[in-house]
Amino acid sequence: MRSESWPVVRATLLNADCVAPAFGCAVAKVRYEYSFEGQRYEGAYEKPFLLLTSGKMFAEDILRTSDFAVRIRPDASSTSVPISVSGLRSSF
Repeated sequence: MRSESWPVVRATLLNADCVAPAFGCAVAKVRYEYSFEGQRYEGAYEKPFLLLTSGKMFAEDILRTSDFAVRIRPDASSTSVPISVSGLRSSF
């Protein structure tokens, strides 16, 4: 993965939810914030689910976590990849 050499910082969970889609699959969305070199940023991670109940369970599990690690792209600090929350692994 290209992001393996990026710096790691601690992110704080803001919100996690999964809503019923108008069409297509359900998508759980996790929002978080982090600071890097004195600046605050927000990030989001989305994960698709075939079943709404699975997406809701994923979001509920994430809500039990207050913070987790993210990797920060050195040349674009607003780009982040979650790395250490169970089930919250990215393929960016």
